Formats: sequence, C-alpha cells, structure tokens
Amino acid sequence: MYHFDFSKESKSLEYRPSMVNSSKEFFVRNATMADLDALICLEELAWAENARADKNTYISRLKTFPEGILIGERNGEIEGVAVTQLVSSSILTSHFTWSQITDNGKIASTHNPLGDVVYGVNLSVKPDHMHNGVILSLMNAIAKLAIERNLKFGALGGRLPGLRKYLKKMNIDFANLPDKTKDKIVEEYISGTTKYNRPLDPEIAMYRHFNLTPVRPLRNYFPDYESMDYGVLLIWVNPFFDWMTIINGLRLFGCRSIKIN
Repeated sequence: MYHFDFSKESKSLEYRPSMVNSSKEFFVRNATMADLDALICLEELAWAENARADKNTYISRLKTFPEGILIGERNGEIEGVAVTQLVSSSILTSHFTWSQITDNGKIASTHNPLGDVVYGVNLSVKPDHMHNGVILSLMNAIAKLAIERNLKFGALGGRLPGLRKYLKKMNIDFANLPDKTKDKIVEEYISGTTKYNRPLDPEIAMYRHFNLTPVRPLRNYFPDYESMDYGVLLIWVNPFFDWMTIINGLRLFGCRSIKIN
C-alpha cells in the first residue's frame, strides 16, 4: 500500500511501501560527511580493491548530490549504501559506459539537477547483510526519491554474473565474434528464462523482484570477468509520475491524503 500525505503541513510526499523492513532499529537516511570513514570501510567489505570508491569519490558525491546518497543503518551500524544521481532520459538511448555516465563514480560532471531519471551509480551492502532486507529498503528509498521529485524513471546498469557460465555451457566462442553478434547473444540471454520461467541471470532475477525491467545490453559497461564486461540497462517506471499536478488540484478541494492499494 502507498500512503501519500499532501496536507499543507507536509513538506514532501510520504512514501511507505508495505514491504519495507519493519525493524524499529533499521532506517534509511541521507549520508553526511561524518559517515566517510564508515563508508570506506563498507566499500572494502563489499568490493574488490579495483572496484571500490575512495574517500575523494565519496566527498565529490556528497558535495554534488547529498540527497541521492542513501544509507541503511541498524543500531548505529551502516549495513548498506545506495549512490544515485539525476540524468536526462535522453542519455539512456545512447551507448555509454559506467565511467562515462557517472563521471567515474564522482558524479560531479554527470549529475543533472534538472534530470528526469534517478540513476543508480552504485549499491554496496555488507556481505553478511545481503539477505536481511537492506537492498529492498534502499531500493524503496530510491523509489521514494523518484516519486517526491516527480521523476519519470529509475534506472541503473546491472551486472550479468551468469553470462560467462552461460556462454561456456552453450559452447559459444564469444571472444572472436563481432560486437553486433555479441550484443545479439547477450540480448537473448537477458530476455531468456529457465524452464521454471525465471530469468537466466541471477542478478536480473533479483532486480525483477524490485520491479525493474531489463531493457538492453551495455557493452563494455565496466570491467567484470563473470559478466564479460557487459552490463544490462534496467528501468523502473514511476507509476506516480505527474501526480503532483493531481495532488495540487486535490489540495484546492481540501483533500489531505489518499491511500492506494
């Protein structure tokens, strides 16, 4: 259920997804400069050395778009962080790498305050907290950000960690194929399903759970051995886009809130 409080006293839309982590000790908040050391420790736990964001990168992110740096915290411990930026939807139709669309993770030159898409730069979660609702809570917080800012989409470039094994199983000599042929094979992999009608790739299956739709492959998106350096563009369509127009109209009639199942 979604509950929107748009009374005059409310400074922003209140978004409460029914599946958000119910633990009283757990909450999502915006990161601050005071979190820098804890965030660097989290990066060291979550990523290999060549894939971690350093302190200067986080400083740049916090200076550029602090509202888009979302922390999942429980009992004073940071369990996960989602880093986002705003971009124009027109950018998503072109070819891009992770470094190009995120300013190599710093977002200083790629964040567009007038953008209509919230774009996922990175998601880091402590390995021992991967399955306790942290990712879901962070994804819900990103959705809340998109709804409050009346953005058209949420988007991100995801990994394809099952791709290398798939190619080996299918006996495909991937390295010696033309780029267009590679893209076609990856497109088929992205849209493919198992006999149980589940996505072939486990990461796509996870993002499907969060209502993101795989759109197309991203060749050379980032260095990733298991993904063959491919990413996949995933899109979440904001079902409440342009509701601010409706809400402002309802305010005129004195309506204070609305619930939607």
